[in-house]
Amino acid sequence: MSQDKLMKVLQAAGIDSRRTIRQDINDGRYLVNNRVITDPNFMVDIDKDTVRHDDKKLKLKIEKKSYFLFNKPYGVVTTLQDPQERTTLTEFISRIKERVYPVGRLDYHSEGLIVLTNDGDFTNFIISAKNKIPKIYMLKIKGSLSEEERRKLSDKGIHLDGVRVIPQRIEFVKKTGQGNSWIRVTIVEGKKHILRKVFKYSGHPVEKLKRTAVGTFRLKTLPVGHWREITQEELDEFKRVYHYEEGSNNNEGKERSVRKTAKARSLKKARPVSKDLFQKKDPHVSKARPERKERTESKAQPKRKERTEYRDRPERKERTDYNAGSERKERTEYRDRPERKERTASNDSRVGKGRAVVKKIGVKKVGKY
Repeated sequence: MSQDKLMKVLQAAGIDSRRTIRQDINDGRYLVNNRVITDPNFMVDIDKDTVRHDDKKLKLKIEKKSYFLFNKPYGVVTTLQDPQERTTLTEFISRIKERVYPVGRLDYHSEGLIVLTNDGDFTNFIISAKNKIPKIYMLKIKGSLSEEERRKLSDKGIHLDGVRVIPQRIEFVKKTGQGNSWIRVTIVEGKKHILRKVFKYSGHPVEKLKRTAVGTFRLKTLPVGHWREITQEELDEFKRVYHYEEGSNNNEGKERSVRKTAKARSLKKARPVSKDLFQKKDPHVSKARPERKERTESKAQPKRKERTEYRDRPERKERTDYNAGSERKERTEYRDRPERKERTASNDSRVGKGRAVVKKIGVKKVGKY
């Protein structure tokens, strides 16, 4: 056998689910030739290489690729193992010889079509948003969706978690006796509870949800809780309509561009550090620009003279001596001036007249005079 990716080989051999295998590889639980491998894209050859999981040697045998359709009942978890011990798909598909896994998810309260396969490339092709594989649902909503509401959802959509979601098609099917409605909705997004959120915010909560188609695969008359194998004609039709090439990595271009972008970002961040950054530099000198040095020198100003030299200037000394000779007169001499005495006497006479008037009238004294 030619070399292939470790993740793809383990999934094709039915070791575990795609999610669990990826997590175990990242945790370093897989060894190839006694070497810990944490890269899911590591190339291995099962005919030559020895693969171990937690020191247990694995007998890798590539299973035949199988494809099935399953009609999930209400109240079943779309997984093979549930820590809460709820009903899982394992109870319904135990008779399938190959170890198959569900493609995508259908929530606990929903029912309808699920694709089961052990083909990892086929699984990735269906769940990848860029391939735009349509899914058709039958919804029972509360009330009736008006023509204006239907057109608004189909044209403008609705914002969910910062992303605009636009259903591809909304068709009215029938009305119930309680005033509710059945509608058929086609979408290409695969986010969790997307349809329940869309119609809840539109004022028409979903009461029942059933998936009837994934791409060209149809539920038709498959009973609830039963499965059937996909025929070769159905598989060929799907591959032809959605241009799926078997054996080729349909997401290779996208993965390559992502790796290239990540590498470019890492190179951009890891710039070499110059040794000159750690050396002290003269702020007035620039090695790269000689004209800068000339301008810096021309702008440099002479140092300021010491304060002692400034005071020793002859003109400063003369002014200091002049000021020292003319001393200010005492405050007492200032008060002894004759004109000052006259003004003080006139003010005292006015104050005396005011006191006499207050005493004569009998007004209480309210301030100091």
